Amino acid sequence: MSLTGHFFSPAVFVMAPRSCDKLSAAGKVAFLAMREYIRYADARGVDQMRKDGMQVVTNVDKQKVQAAFQPAYVEYARKYGRANIDATKAVGAAR
Repeated sequence: MSLTGHFFSPAVFVMAPRSCDKLSAAGKVAFLAMREYIRYADARGVDQMRKDGMQVVTNVDKQKVQAAFQPAYVEYARKYGRANIDATKAVGAAR
């Protein structure tokens, strides 16, 4: 497995910043706690896969990966709109 910076979780929660700002103090704490738990579970899962014998590549040339996905970006831009693709990429770049 190569750690390319992509994220997978069967429990994804997406919220617009404007809506997130409206959460109560307790809601904001819960939201941040869930993000931390996902990071913990992700790291623990990778550690377990290593223990089970999976080779995990951490030094990934991300520019090479992005170049390989360029044809998919072109297709997705046609299907979903260039602005949506650019917005999604901007979120990833902000991390």
